[in-house]
Amino acid sequence: MLRQRDLGHARLEMAMISLAAGQPADAIALVSGAAETLRTVVGKTPRDGEARRFLAEAYLTAGEAFTQRREGAAAAAQRALARDTLQPLVATLNDRRYQLAWARTLAALDRVPEARAVVASLRANGYRPDTLDAVVRTGSR
Repeated sequence: MLRQRDLGHARLEMAMISLAAGQPADAIALVSGAAETLRTVVGKTPRDGEARRFLAEAYLTAGEAFTQRREGAAAAAQRALARDTLQPLVATLNDRRYQLAWARTLAALDRVPEARAVVASLRANGYRPDTLDAVVRTGSR
């Protein structure tokens, strides 16, 4: 499963590059493959926090790509999938990267006060301020 998780992560990174390059259609195609691979991993190893985090990041990336294409309903659906992917382990997994993904998901869903609470906890534990500040400045678009 480790290689499959890495493959999904690599596809996700390629999708993020396409999105940053202003190519949302390419990003959607790439992130679709990433999500498919990562859903399989999560299905077989549901307690794999890193696979869940990558899958949630894939959904958030898809949400941003749909936002760029002005497809609000599709973007909202992807953000909800990110929430549903992370939520099962939020209370028990203290990995800071997982918690950061949770904060980003909450912010994307316009649950900014909840995102700020997660950010405050991360900040108290020494997480990088520049990353955290970017989370609370953004909400769903």
